Amino acid sequence: MRMGPTTSASTSSPRSCGPSCRSSWPCRAFRETAEGAKAVDLAELGTLLTTISQSTVLAALINAVSSWLGQRRERSVTIEADGDPLELTGAPTADELAQRSEWLGRHLHRYALIIAGYEFTDPGLSALRAPAHDAARLGEVLADPRIGGFHVRTMINSSAAEVNEAVEDFFADREPDDLLVLHFSGHGVKDEAGELHFATSGTKLSRLAGTAVAADFVARRMNRSRSRRIVLLLDCCYSGAFGRGMVARAGGSVGLEEQFGGSGRAVITASSAMEYAFEGASVADSSEGEPSVFTSALVEGLESGEADRDQDGHVGLDELYDYVYDRVRSVTPHQTPGKWMLD
Repeated sequence: MRMGPTTSASTSSPRSCGPSCRSSWPCRAFRETAEGAKAVDLAELGTLLTTISQSTVLAALINAVSSWLGQRRERSVTIEADGDPLELTGAPTADELAQRSEWLGRHLHRYALIIAGYEFTDPGLSALRAPAHDAARLGEVLADPRIGGFHVRTMINSSAAEVNEAVEDFFADREPDDLLVLHFSGHGVKDEAGELHFATSGTKLSRLAGTAVAADFVARRMNRSRSRRIVLLLDCCYSGAFGRGMVARAGGSVGLEEQFGGSGRAVITASSAMEYAFEGASVADSSEGEPSVFTSALVEGLESGEADRDQDGHVGLDELYDYVYDRVRSVTPHQTPGKWMLD
């Protein structure tokens, strides 16, 4: 939400509940949530006007209304921001939840791009079981208006050209306060010079520059974005993992801090430069199974709220990393998540 828009909320029900409604709980909730906001008693007018100056306040207001409606399912509330209305009901359908997520994404300015690959044409890249599950679960949690309120786009087994275009679009035409989360799940492969690439469905190991997504390309798009709130999540093996033998393609480090450095950036990785990102009990497996250890911990920490270690109602990046680190290390002691925070 940009500084200073006016947001209105009105309640109604199939039984014409409006100005005669005597429920005052929503008014108290709104006043407590949007501290310092101007408000009109809903019991008298059936309408509440608030001036929102922070996106977190809007998210908290939506949560308060949703919680109240959960106990009064015959009622509905319409929230309007910058002329864009959103109707909240006590028993939302899947379509209504999707509309709510899109609305929050527009007004909270939170965007997520989730890129996952698990099927590859090159025989040197083994099939993976985790990325499809990773993309689905992480997308659901981030889009959930009760948790993230992100506008989410998910790409699975897309080509390098499609991913490159999506990444460029994702970082272009943003505002400084936009919160951007980019998640890669799949194979991370380094070329002979040690440069990191993210494998896509059509990646050829002998032609990485033309068939994979170069980490350097992603870094340049991040550097040119106006957003100063960018989070990069990498759930991949930096050295590449081929089959159950865990044969490393190349050694050495990737230099993430230098490559993805910049103001307002955070990078959280599934493993170190020399480690593999495990999915379940193995590195790569074509059978059905659970999501990767890293993304499972990420999703569980956000979904359950356990990552909110100071219990202030919000999950900070430091809190999220600490939770994921402890969970991953308890399951796979040889895997060490990494974190780089810059301004």
